Amino acid sequence: MNRRRSLRAFTLIETGVTVGTLAVLTGVLLPALGNARRAAQLSADSNNMRQLHAAGQNYAVDFQSAVPTYSWRAGVRNPGQTGAIVPGTDDVTAAAAQAGEILRRNGVNFATPGSWIPHITYSQLVLLEYMGESLLSPLSVSPRDTAIINARALLTSGQPPTNSRLTAFPFQSSYQLPPAFYAADQASGTQRIGQGDTHNSYIATGRMGGQRFDQVLHPSRKVYLHDTVERYFGRAPSPMWWSFSRINSILVDGSVRIMQGRNSLQRLPNSTTNRRNPGAYWQPNGTFVAASIAYTGWRRELGESPVPNSPSGDILTNGIYRWTAGGKQGIDVDDVSPFARDVTVPAGH
Repeated sequence: MNRRRSLRAFTLIETGVTVGTLAVLTGVLLPALGNARRAAQLSADSNNMRQLHAAGQNYAVDFQSAVPTYSWRAGVRNPGQTGAIVPGTDDVTAAAAQAGEILRRNGVNFATPGSWIPHITYSQLVLLEYMGESLLSPLSVSPRDTAIINARALLTSGQPPTNSRLTAFPFQSSYQLPPAFYAADQASGTQRIGQGDTHNSYIATGRMGGQRFDQVLHPSRKVYLHDTVERYFGRAPSPMWWSFSRINSILVDGSVRIMQGRNSLQRLPNSTTNRRNPGAYWQPNGTFVAASIAYTGWRRELGESPVPNSPSGDILTNGIYRWTAGGKQGIDVDDVSPFARDVTVPAGH
C-alpha cells in the first residue's frame, strides 16, 4: 500500500515576512547594542579619570598638596636625576629632561626633543610612575582613543614608529591637565604660558610645575582632568575647540562632568557685559587675553580630526576652559567667571 506524504513548503510571502521581521529586529537591536557599548566605554573612561584623580589626591597627601606633574629645576641636581644638569634657568627645559628620563628608565629609546612642553599631554607619566603602573597603562587612555590604542599595539608588536615625532606618542594620555595645574595663575616676564599660533603650539617660559591643590578656590567647579575630543556623542569624534563638542572631564572634587559647548568652549561676544566664563591666560602686564585657538595643521596619525562642517577641517575660535581666566582661582563650570570682565579680546575676534 502506497502512503501519500503531505509536504508543506514556505511560501514566498512567508519567506518575505520572515526576512522583513529579522531586518526590523536587526535595525532595533543593533543601535541598542551600540548604545550599550558606548555607555560601557564612557563608564570605563570616567572610571579611568576617577582612579587617576584618587592617585593624584594620594600624591598630594605625600608631597604637601603638590599637583603630580613635572618638578625639576634647571641649574641644579634634582632628586632622582641621573642625567646631566640642565643649564640655565628655564625649568620648562628641565621638565622635558625629567620626562625623557622617565621614559628612558622604563625602557624607551627616547631622545628628548627641543622646545618640548611635556606637561600638556604627558603629565600622567609622573603619576603613573608614582602609582607603580606601566607607562602604557590603560588608565591613561580613553577606550575610544583609537590613535593611541593603535600606536600602542604597533609598539608592543615590535614595529618601530614611522618618524621621531611618534616615538613617545604611544605613551601620551587621552586626558590633560588644564594649564592651571602646571603654571602659575599670575604670569610674569620670566614665568608664563600662552597659546601659540595653532592648537598644538604654546609659548612657555620659566617655571612650570610646583603648583598645589590647596591653591584651588572652587574645587567643585574647577576641571582637573579632561579629554580633548568628543568621543561618545552624535558628532564624535570632534575636537574640543568645536563649540558643540561634549567633553568628558573630572573636577577637583572628584565629580565627573560632561563639559558641553556652553561650558567647554566659552565664546566671547562683543558685549563686555555678557561673558560667561571666557578662556584666557594672564599676560605679564597684568591683563587677561582671550586664548585664540587656530585649529589647523591637524594630523590623523596623532589622533587629531578635522572640525565637522568646516570646509577645510580648520577653525579659529576664542576661549576654552583649559585657559579659564583666573587659573586655580577661576571656575570652569556653572557660573559667570568673576574675572570675565577683565578679559581683553584681540582685535578681529
